[in-house]
This record gives sequence, C-alpha cells and structure tokens, in this order.
Amino acid sequence: MRDKLATRDYPAPLSDARIARKFDRQMKCEVELGIARQYVENLEGEFLGYCGLNPVDDIPEIGDHVDIGWRFFPAAWGQGFATEAALAILTQLAPNIPYEVVYAYTAPDNLASQAVMARLGLNRRPELDFIIRSGDEAGWHGLVWEAKLPFRPAR
Repeated sequence: MRDKLATRDYPAPLSDARIARKFDRQMKCEVELGIARQYVENLEGEFLGYCGLNPVDDIPEIGDHVDIGWRFFPAAWGQGFATEAALAILTQLAPNIPYEVVYAYTAPDNLASQAVMARLGLNRRPELDFIIRSGDEAGWHGLVWEAKLPFRPAR
C-alpha cells in the first residue's frame, strides 16, 4: 500500500524491496501458521485495505506474540470496515492460534485506530508501550492494547 495518507505513520515511503519482503513474510505466515493479513473489499469487489494477524518477535517489551493490524485507503475510513474486519478476525480466526492474547498497537496520534480498539473492547496496556528506532530518527512510538482469547467483543 503506497497511499501517503494511509501510510503516514511510516518513517519513510516503502521501497519495492520492503514491500516484497512484507509480502513474502505474509505468504510464509499464511503457509506455515495459517494466519496473515487478509484482503478487505467492499460489496462491489473494490480493494479497501487489509486486516489480520501477524506473528511478531522483535518487540522486546511484549516478547513473542501475534498482533492484529489493519490499514485502509482513506476512501474507506470512517465507515466501520476496520472494526468489522477486526471483529471477524478476532472471533473467527484468532481462536485457532496457539496464543492466549492478541496484541494491537498504534501511534499516539492515530486516534482512528485507537477508536477501533475501544469499539472492539480491547484492553489498554500502557506498561507494554514501546519505541522502535532505526537509524537517527526519533523512532515510532507504539501504544499497546490486548485482546484475551477466546475474544468476547464489547457490547
């Protein structure tokens, strides 16, 4: 996804090589673990973005875990697609993984994703917040939420 608004939290635009690595990792996860980010489309078959699970092992504050993440094109924002897709993943796919918790994280200024996490009923875990640094940049600050499995959505 190369939309500048949809990827504004990335420190720099994704190169073709990084996109290829992300795609290869997702394909490997799907083949080996049966989980990956899932293609999300509307009723007309238009690609809106993605949502799904991803194994993560490079955030020391959390340790080896699975995260749920989503990213949508701006035209799909504010229409409930992220909430609906994440709810389906947490209630239908997540129970089949060998983990007790799924984590979600977002940047402090991504209020839309924080609202999705609240609507889903995820629990905020500030003691697990982290910063990913690469090079001389200030780093990306991740605010952490969790969903205990089996997931029971907010009412």
